[in-house]
Parts: sequence; structure tokens; C-alpha cells
Amino acid sequence: MSRYTLMARPPYHYGVVGFDPPLGTFFAQVYRRKRPQQPSSLVHWIGTDLHEIPTVEAFTVALAAYVTVPAEIQQQLAHEGRAGFHPNVGVRLLHALPHHDKEESR
Repeated sequence: MSRYTLMARPPYHYGVVGFDPPLGTFFAQVYRRKRPQQPSSLVHWIGTDLHEIPTVEAFTVALAAYVTVPAEIQQQLAHEGRAGFHPNVGVRLLHALPHHDKEESR
């Protein structure tokens, strides 16, 4: 899994972006600090589901309100994304389970 830290909008925001091979998706977490020495709080998180964000183009659009991903990092992410989906044991087990609608189980 790759991870790059980028400055984000507005001031005192930053983002962590990358590619997660076990989920086969690009991901990002955007954090906010009210002041430089205070702890950060998570304000936006994408790329938590299987194949949620399959392309760098979709990824940059999804982040446009928070982070501008520089061209060199977009190229690196695209390269990592071409390596593809590499499910771990947990993801393979989830794929093996029968699909149940959440509404049906209530």
C-alpha cells in the first residue's frame, strides 16, 4: 500500500492518499487541525470499499474539494494502480460468503 501526505484546503488541513491493493481502490483521508499543535480530526475518507475508486481520474475528481493531487503523484498512483487487485485472506473470505441484503436480515 502506498501513502503520500499532501497539503489540503483550507489552512491546517492535510491529506493522506494512496492505493490499497487488497481492496483494489485508491484511498484518501483528509484531516483538519484547528491549530498547528492540536491533534488532527478526520473530515473526509474515501476508498474504503472494494473497487470503490478504480481510476486516478475518478480519484482526483472525488478529492477536488479538499486536495489537488500533483501530476507526479498522480503518475505514481496510476503506476501502482496498474499492479491491480491483490486480495488478502480476509477479502477472499468476504468474496466467498453469500451476499445478504441488509434489509433482509432485519
